[in-house]
Amino acid sequence: MIWYDYLLIYISCCASVYFVNKACGILLNKKIKKTIINLILILLGGMLITCSVYKSGTYEHILLSLIVISIVGSILYKDNICKIVFNTMICYIFVVVFEILLSVIIVNIKEFSIDAFNSNSLLKAIYSIIDVFLAYLTCTTKPIKYIINKITNKNVLLNSILSIVIIALIILDAKYLLNTTNVVYIGNIIILACLLYLLGFSINVDQKLRNENEKTEILLNFMTKYEKIIDDDRIYKHELLNNLLMLKSIKNKNSKEFNNLLSELIKSKSNNNISIKNIYNLPSGLKGIFYYKLYNLQKENYNVSLNISKKVGELLKNISHKDYIDLYKIIGIVLNNAIEASSKTKDKYLLIDIYQDNSNICFDISNSFEGKVDLNNINNKGISTKGKNRGIGLYLANRIISQNEKISMDQSIENNIFITKIKVSL
Repeated sequence: MIWYDYLLIYISCCASVYFVNKACGILLNKKIKKTIINLILILLGGMLITCSVYKSGTYEHILLSLIVISIVGSILYKDNICKIVFNTMICYIFVVVFEILLSVIIVNIKEFSIDAFNSNSLLKAIYSIIDVFLAYLTCTTKPIKYIINKITNKNVLLNSILSIVIIALIILDAKYLLNTTNVVYIGNIIILACLLYLLGFSINVDQKLRNENEKTEILLNFMTKYEKIIDDDRIYKHELLNNLLMLKSIKNKNSKEFNNLLSELIKSKSNNNISIKNIYNLPSGLKGIFYYKLYNLQKENYNVSLNISKKVGELLKNISHKDYIDLYKIIGIVLNNAIEASSKTKDKYLLIDIYQDNSNICFDISNSFEGKVDLNNINNKGISTKGKNRGIGLYLANRIISQNEKISMDQSIENNIFITKIKVSL
């Protein structure tokens, strides 16, 4: 080999250090600063990797490359070393993927000669730069950034499993690196696809479990809070009874003592801005959604009243599973809109009445709001008072209703209160 060959390999190694670290920075939401020190760092990293090409075996070269690129990345970004290493390995697995794909393409070219390719430093350098550049472009896509950020921020166990799989894939690729045949690389692609599918499936299941755990935690917290409300209510009633007895014992109803005690009773009554009655009568699904949606509203000073008829629970058990699921979705959408609309008002008023009306179960959801509402167009797609690219909720709710003959929904405005009436026929 002449100096020209070494220079080409050095350039490709520097490109690898640069593009992998640039991709790593994108996953970390950081940029490489254009300074002389950082340039020297990339050039030095490329030199170390170039030396490893000639001074070590294939596996040692891969391991050293990962170490060098990770060290360079940790200096460039000054971030958590574990994140740097993990993101570097993520970038490297895309390098492996594109290396396999490019190899399959190349070996299927009729005029291609493996011996000629291995002896041509220019072709190998171009091949390496294209490979690592494609990996970099992949890491810039939004889906990849979203998935990687979810993993690195929340799941150490999944990070470890993914890292082990990445190392296995790199070793698998390195084992056949000098034996480029169709059968071997097609086999590699199949194995890689299966592993990536399993990883994607694991990530998806993990995310769903996290969402369910979050909902369950909120539900349990709200139930604990509700139990406390019940206990406080019992104490309040006991104190109220004592106070009423004290009021009765005061002979002079026009005295200052009587008026002060009466004022305290009125004040204590007005402080309770959350009223929930008979929620235990609802089936578990609807009970859960009300717990979930109304959680923490008291802390945000909402005036909430939830009144549920005692007969409703038994009646809801008689509707079909499909109707119940549709109702669940519609209630969720309407509650979201009501909570958000009332949050912009001074009173933050939210009233929910659930009762039987002849052969119908009625859900009346009333809320305060600001601004003007066009009742004729509010259910159209994209129409919303919340801003651009909003307004999909009520459109979806009406689409569900249009496909269900037993559920109907009417909307009206009375005394500056927006009222949504949902009816389920029995």
